[in-house]
Amino acid sequence: MKTKILIKLSLIIDKMGIADEIKRIDKPTNEEVGKELIMLLITNLHKAENEIYEFIATFKDITREEAEELDVIPVFKELLKIEGMKDFLQ
Repeated sequence: MKTKILIKLSLIIDKMGIADEIKRIDKPTNEEVGKELIMLLITNLHKAENEIYEFIATFKDITREEAEELDVIPVFKELLKIEGMKDFLQ
């Protein structure tokens, strides 16, 4: 994963104030961890709206306007499939 993407993701997590909540996720399967992370991110989207649009645009290599129209859940699911992402988040 590109450093630029990790930095943007780190900024979003910080702005949402969810780092401690992410660390407390303790589920037995990767699928359950993923579901919990997605719910946590979705319930806090409003706290980092602009940063999320910019992140998605960078991650998907699209314009910000295109990012604003994407369904965010598949993007989060795609992120969680990246090797090492769950370790980064926890």
